[in-house]
Parts: sequence; structure tokens; C-alpha cells
Amino acid sequence: TLLANPDEWVPEKGYQSIETPRGSTVYDPNYVLIVPGYKSSTSPTEESLKEIRVVPNPYVAASNFNETEYMKKILFTHLPAQCTINIYSITGEKVISLKHDDTEDGKEWWDLRTVNNQEVSPGLYIYTVESTDNSGKPIKHVGKFAIIR
Repeated sequence: TLLANPDEWVPEKGYQSIETPRGSTVYDPNYVLIVPGYKSSTSPTEESLKEIRVVPNPYVAASNFNETEYMKKILFTHLPAQCTINIYSITGEKVISLKHDDTEDGKEWWDLRTVNNQEVSPGLYIYTVESTDNSGKPIKHVGKFAIIR
């Protein structure tokens, strides 16, 4: 028996191979790599930070956006590879700080909970995304989002 077919569920010679003209490995000239979403920028600039978005905005609790009864969350998109997201209430109180460190994925989820693991209240929130450019100079983006219950 074959190691890939120990219970002999498939024919002796296996299934017919399915080939595509795009290539099957990175060494094929027609190989295509598909990455869903936005790939993190490893060289962020002030201009590229302006593309950062919060989804959904406004967050409406009754919308059931990609969540369960016990897990509510929002998404920060178009983030640089390494950054810190600080979230503040409209009164300036720091709610939480999130670290993003992923060169492949430019997204970060937030579970709508404070640093004390309490669910945040409805209202307007301010966020800052802090990173550094190629020369090591700190760069920052400031944005806002709303939570509606």
C-alpha cells in the first residue's frame, strides 16, 4: 500500500493530476502567488499611513460583522509591517495598545475590550498608528472610528 493511501480509498495509481497553466511551484515561469488582503509595507511613509482604515466604521453591534455572540471585533487594515496601535476614548483616556508585527498581513483585529478586559462602551474613539520609516524617523497616523450599540 501507498503511504498516501493506507486504507486504499482511491484507485491504485491515485487520482488524475490536475495541472494549471499558471505553474505549480515558485520555480515555474508562470507561477502566480495570490495573497488575500493587503500585504504589509516594510518601508512605511507618512503618505502610506494615510491608507489605514478601520472596518467596519461605524461599528454597529447589531450588524453581526464577522463575529459571534461572545466575540465582537473590528479590523485595522493597510498597516505597516511593524507598528503600534493606540486606542483612546474621546476624553483622551488610553483604552488599549496593540502591537502589530507581521510582514505578510497588513491587518490587525481588536476584540473591543480594554486593557482591563472590559467591553468598550459606545462612542467615538481616536486611534494612532506609530511606526518608523526607512531612516528610523518616527511616523504617526491619527484616525477615528465610532461604536454604536
